[in-house]
Amino acid sequence: MEILCACGCGQHLSDQDAQGRIRHFVLGHAMRGRHHSADARRKIGAAGQGRHPSPETRERMKASSRLVNADPERRARHSVRTREWMAAHPGIYSGSNHPQWSGGMTMATGGYVLEWCRGHPGANRSGHVLQHRLVMERHLGRILASDEVVHHIDGDKTNNEIANLLLLSSQAEHARFHDPKFGRRPSDLLSGRVEEVLA
Repeated sequence: MEILCACGCGQHLSDQDAQGRIRHFVLGHAMRGRHHSADARRKIGAAGQGRHPSPETRERMKASSRLVNADPERRARHSVRTREWMAAHPGIYSGSNHPQWSGGMTMATGGYVLEWCRGHPGANRSGHVLQHRLVMERHLGRILASDEVVHHIDGDKTNNEIANLLLLSSQAEHARFHDPKFGRRPSDLLSGRVEEVLA
């Protein structure tokens, strides 16, 4: 006998599965609109801490993964379904909606801090922008030109306080700060003699 899914989606399903068990929901709909309380999430997290699958379980997981990966048609079907679902639910797993959201900060190769700022003209493919450029832009109230360079006065790439940042008009000007023959030293900048050094 056909019934309606109990989640309210309006989809029809058989009231029994292949093993004769009574069904109330379409597969995957049982938890729709429901969320664990903060206390329940804490308990679930605590229960899983320090627990690791046994070697036998790991082997079974590997075998299952190999089975899926060995079937290119199955992998392609899964990939298409995933893309279709993501297209139908834009933004559902991006930014602060993502389950692994960590405040939008991450480290770039080279030691710079990246901040999530989707839609920014200087954002990379994942929507991140160099944080020191964002700090300078907020301070100036405008978007920086692509050839403008933000210099860290104390040399610490993670110290993005506005007092530690200096805006330079080009990469050539920035290179002068790092060239010993021009006599640029961090102490000159920290002592407030920036104008004197640039003159």
